[in-house]
Amino acid sequence: MKVINGFFYSQKVTGVQRFARELVNELDIISAPNEYAIVMPQYVEEIPELRNIEVIKYGNAKGLLWEQWDLFRFVYRKKSILISLCNSQPILYPNIICIHDVAYKTHPEFFKTFYGRLSVIWHRFLFYQAVKSGCHIFTVSYFSKYSIIDTYNIKDKSRISVLGNAWQHIKAISPDDSILQKNCLQKGEFFFILGNINYNKNIRWILNYAQKHLDQCFVVSGRKVKNSKIDIESVPNVQWLGYVSDNEIVSLYKYCKAFIFPSIHEGFGIPPLEALSLGAKVIVANTSCLPEIFQGSVYYIDPYDTCINLDELLSKTSIAPAHLVLDRYSWKNIAEKFKKKVELLKV
Repeated sequence: MKVINGFFYSQKVTGVQRFARELVNELDIISAPNEYAIVMPQYVEEIPELRNIEVIKYGNAKGLLWEQWDLFRFVYRKKSILISLCNSQPILYPNIICIHDVAYKTHPEFFKTFYGRLSVIWHRFLFYQAVKSGCHIFTVSYFSKYSIIDTYNIKDKSRISVLGNAWQHIKAISPDDSILQKNCLQKGEFFFILGNINYNKNIRWILNYAQKHLDQCFVVSGRKVKNSKIDIESVPNVQWLGYVSDNEIVSLYKYCKAFIFPSIHEGFGIPPLEALSLGAKVIVANTSCLPEIFQGSVYYIDPYDTCINLDELLSKTSIAPAHLVLDRYSWKNIAEKFKKKVELLKV
């Protein structure tokens, strides 16, 4: 039996969890009954409605202990093929894994607090073990693929398959325009930024730029993670909304002047793709995987330089049509590629 590690259903949805959820939804459509099962903790409340993938609730341990003990016991007893989609797997049962990026290894400076340093140690060990186990690795961009290859000196490049991410899920979400009224936002008069308030997301670029342009409004949505010390509320024209619903995010995408993604390191970057699909102008950093993904359909900034005028960038720069990017990515194609590859693997 092929078992999917369903721990991500117990977590809030950010990019990694979005990838896992949408892949499972599409995989359910194209798989035969009982070809796959997904195992998740007993306490998960939001149970996916799947037709062909069996949903199994097992074990009550909290956090990583569930993955390292309860999930391990389940797959060990069943002698299952285990598929982990979110950077982590049982250390006693290494198997197929998706590693979205290796920032824990290549950029430990992003993780400055005690919790962050523990996370670096943990993920470095997991990634090293995944590489040395010989099991197949999926990832989400060619930037991430070659980062893994170069970082861990992998000789056989075919061990790593690139899947990508997609945007179709956002089209099924209806907008909630009340987010505009609640926060006194005018349509087309604010820049929108979405992402966890963490160092690699480079929110400092927004804060530094906003301080130079006090006549402009910047709206930031995301959650503060435990290894972040960024003071998002220190600049008067930057409005931090915290974690908002998907419906509210759709409205913010649709009515912003532009969506800004100044991240200095990404494995893929789903939010700019979502914003692009809803007709927003998109500004991204010219670093890591972002030029690979978005090519000529977005506006680019230097993530280390705020000596720029965003209004001039938007008005004077010509870009390619959004569909040239959007047409390259779909959850359906990702699921088909994933399923085909798993069937070919000898595990």
